[in-house]
Amino acid sequence: DQPRVISNTPRNEKKEGEEKIKMNSTTTNTKVHWTYVIGAFVILAYIGMGYQSSTLSIPDDILVKYGAPYAKDIYDGQFWGVIANSFLHNNFTLFICNILFFVFIGRIVEKKNGTWFLLFFGLGGSILTSCAELAFSGDAGVGLTGVNFGLLGYILLSKKIVWKNPWFRASPWFFVGVVLFLCVEQIIQNDYKIAVFSILSGLVLGIVVA
Repeated sequence: DQPRVISNTPRNEKKEGEEKIKMNSTTTNTKVHWTYVIGAFVILAYIGMGYQSSTLSIPDDILVKYGAPYAKDIYDGQFWGVIANSFLHNNFTLFICNILFFVFIGRIVEKKNGTWFLLFFGLGGSILTSCAELAFSGDAGVGLTGVNFGLLGYILLSKKIVWKNPWFRASPWFFVGVVLFLCVEQIIQNDYKIAVFSILSGLVLGIVVA
């Protein structure tokens, strides 16, 4: 009788499969810190503005005081306004939607890509989306909407994150719902106006980076 030959293929395939799973995992050694730090800063800023104005709808003079200058002031040299304005929100609905969305998406990006990536992406996203809104609408706006849409565009196309995470594969319509909800919320809360240039520029940034 001819002796049986034991094949190593199953074992090799198993090893390769384990390596692929390891490579595709969304878990890294990066600990999530700055997503929560930024989120806490946004929360404290809104609480402080709400306390001073005694209302959940923050007036323009308080927004200016906290670092969101008018367009003419930005053109006159208060350039920090295109960054600081992203941390400020002028109403509760916009604030709660943006902070929840940022913490949910930001922690995924920070965990997968690292803290420095999140910080530089957020900084660049804030500058780009604020400048786009300022150039085309005449006002830089306020809030994390542009940055959030940038993060959304990034994770939807990033080869590091995309649909390798089973949660994302199972819930693609979640993101569609979030986008629609944020757009409707923006329209209602801003006198039926929407920061369309901030949203579009954010999405383009996220797609290009991905």
